[in-house]
Amino acid sequence: MNLIYLIGELGVRTQELADYLEEDFRVQIVADRAEDVKEFFLMKVPDLIIYDQTDTERKDILEAIRDVIGVDQIPVLCIADAKGMYLLDEFYNEITSLEYATGEVNRQGLINMSKRMMGIEVEEDVQEAILDEEQFKEPAQILIVDDSKFTLRRLERMLKDEYKVISMTDGEKAYEKLIINLHPDLILLDYDMPGWDGKTTFDKIKSNPACSDIPVVFLTAVREKEIVLDILKSEPAGYLVKPPEPEELFAKIEEVLNKGQE
Repeated sequence: MNLIYLIGELGVRTQELADYLEEDFRVQIVADRAEDVKEFFLMKVPDLIIYDQTDTERKDILEAIRDVIGVDQIPVLCIADAKGMYLLDEFYNEITSLEYATGEVNRQGLINMSKRMMGIEVEEDVQEAILDEEQFKEPAQILIVDDSKFTLRRLERMLKDEYKVISMTDGEKAYEKLIINLHPDLILLDYDMPGWDGKTTFDKIKSNPACSDIPVVFLTAVREKEIVLDILKSEPAGYLVKPPEPEELFAKIEEVLNKGQE
């Protein structure tokens, strides 16, 4: 039977979550102390970690989880309210197996989510979201590659409330990350960069089966017709002239993401 470490404040709520899970899994309640998280990992490695951080803002627990899962990237489910969501943003790049749910959970929804994260098949006739399907849905992950830190900060501020955002300033390093352990839903790629420019980076991405399916939208400050035509020859998912207006940026992102789901 799969083992789940349930991390949370010892009390009625944590016990209720444990009760939901115990018919289907072995559940070990772990107090929300960083030292306890590390101590339990020394005894046995679980199949899933569930951290209930509702009404708490405990960065030290997320740091402890990050440290103990290491390169194994054991799946981590955080149950969070709106107040705690900003903490998760800091850890999306470091805990790539991290997912979250918001709001009040129900038993079947929590069981289904746990099974899915551990690779266990869920019967279609018992599919049920933890709360609301759209609220429960994990946000899309977007990789921004641009050598301008000003542009990165601007785009991060615009996108961080709706998506998981990862930023990099170097095309070659971004490509290396993609072929090792990163697979975003969309890449926003600057066309004019030192070293590997956008065209070189794009060609490398599309020639490697490990990442060729990721849609790429070019970002360019160059308005000349010849450059735009050269971009379109590569058949990207689209392009945007920098600096894009928020409405234009969100519209293009949603267009590309929705097309990928068809």
